[in-house]
Amino acid sequence: MSRRANLVTIAAVACIYLTARLAGFGMVATACFVVLLAILVINDARIWKMTRQQNRNLSRQSEQRRVALEELEESNRLLLMTEATAHVGHWRIDLESEELYWSDETCRIHGVPAGCKPEMSKAIEFFHPDDRHIVTDAVDHAARTGEGYRFTARLVREDGEIRTVESVAKVEQDEKGHAIGLFGVFWDRTEELQREDALRRALKAAKHATSAKSRFLANMSHEIRTPMNGVIGFTDLLLAEPLSERQRRYVQLISDSGRSMLQLLNDILDISKIEAGSLELAVEPVDIRAKLEDCADIMRAAAEAKGISITVEVADDVPQLIAGDRLRFRQILLNLLGNAVKFTDEGGVVMNAHVELGDGARELVIDVIDSGIGIGKAKREMVFQSFGQADATTARKFGGSGLGLSISRNLAELMDGSLEVESELGVGSTFTIRLPIKEVAVRKLEDMAEARRASSPGKGRVLIAEDNEVNQMLSKAMCERLGLESDIAENGREAVEKIELARETGHLHDLILMDLQMPEMDGLEATRNLRAIGYDAERLPIVALTANAFREDIDACLAAGMQDHLTKPVRLEDMQAMLAKWMPRHAGGDPVEEVRAAV
Repeated sequence: MSRRANLVTIAAVACIYLTARLAGFGMVATACFVVLLAILVINDARIWKMTRQQNRNLSRQSEQRRVALEELEESNRLLLMTEATAHVGHWRIDLESEELYWSDETCRIHGVPAGCKPEMSKAIEFFHPDDRHIVTDAVDHAARTGEGYRFTARLVREDGEIRTVESVAKVEQDEKGHAIGLFGVFWDRTEELQREDALRRALKAAKHATSAKSRFLANMSHEIRTPMNGVIGFTDLLLAEPLSERQRRYVQLISDSGRSMLQLLNDILDISKIEAGSLELAVEPVDIRAKLEDCADIMRAAAEAKGISITVEVADDVPQLIAGDRLRFRQILLNLLGNAVKFTDEGGVVMNAHVELGDGARELVIDVIDSGIGIGKAKREMVFQSFGQADATTARKFGGSGLGLSISRNLAELMDGSLEVESELGVGSTFTIRLPIKEVAVRKLEDMAEARRASSPGKGRVLIAEDNEVNQMLSKAMCERLGLESDIAENGREAVEKIELARETGHLHDLILMDLQMPEMDGLEATRNLRAIGYDAERLPIVALTANAFREDIDACLAAGMQDHLTKPVRLEDMQAMLAKWMPRHAGGDPVEEVRAAV
């Protein structure tokens, strides 16, 4: 019931009460008085109840406001803490009143006290004079188009320090789509950009150091291989001559020492290329059974000298061929077999090859098992580290650089495979190679290069382009040993001239052995010149015979028009195989056809 209705009811009851009293109706008047009193009591109770409810509502609203204010204060506190931690502030511009608000962190970035509210014109002056147009253009464009902006500019703080800042803004619009304000975030990127610049400079320095290291290794390789070519080459020729037993032993020691030094050089170059990520593998057919037997034959003499055996076991399911890098596959096997023989004094070494199914694909698994000294569990991973050995006494007792297993594991991983070890002290070790078996186009099993390796190139004429006198003598002696005539050219220019002169006189050359680093004209330029004037690969094969052993050197040779590459020091059998491969008129051989094989 409304307040007005209550008043009307009370007034009516009061009139009835007065009328009844005047008319002498006492009972009626008394009843009216009771009714009036009841109405007043009920109305008072209702008013009290409503007042209490309103008080409760007011109290609840007050509590809600208090909680909301506390939450807002806490959010602001957290926002300020976050801004201070991230060095990111926020701001707002009222475009109508040009009133500007900066958060505490925005003030700190500008180098002014917290709560500072500068005018728009004053705020622009904080930016570097050369960058102010960036700011004004961004603000004008946002106000005109309603599009936000993002810019990076230099800020000049109150203390004169120059900082690099970034600002991101959104546009606040009214119901008609007009821009009425801008708001956004503002952060100091100085330290971040300084770190990025430091990282760029560090990366540049690292690349420079890597390049310098590569150049040093290339030069070192060239300078060591050039004299080693004479040492090893002439000892090979001497060993082919009739010698007394003592002379042969001395010459063999020279040859073995030279090859040990060369192996260390090769290991250092390999680990360097692996660390630099520049080692590339060839993809070619590899005869698994032949490679296993060849490696076993190479190590068999050393094993027999210690009174131990080498056994090769190949399961029937092992394919004849597998796609891979022949040289690197052989390198892994020889490293593992060499270690097995080195660390085994009794019993023998077994090399077992079989096929397993791993992750849905077939894998070639080769176990090299020895009965040697073994490796403690705590030291197993150490042997795969560069220059790592199981303990200090190992190097003193058995020798070695500690690079072989590290290189072997890296090579296996480059082939998408793995190399692991299981070992027990005093019992022996098992090194396991796992390589994926893929399908590849391969040649017949009598692969041309392998088939011709044992054949003699027969009569022919070779031009040796070489500026080092010792290497001239060695290459000429090797050619004579193989029944070939040879001529010498001191540099690339002379090589081109002698080829042209030979064509005029009719004494044509069948092949050129071309050094790379020569005075006047290097081997690459000489090759390009010969190809340009009409001497193609079929008519005149050119083989690099050089101390440059890096992959990029080989690629440069092939790109210039050469057909092959022999790295110094060159063994007589390598020279023979190469000449047989590229002088087929004197070596014979049947053409081969491409076939498909599961390898």
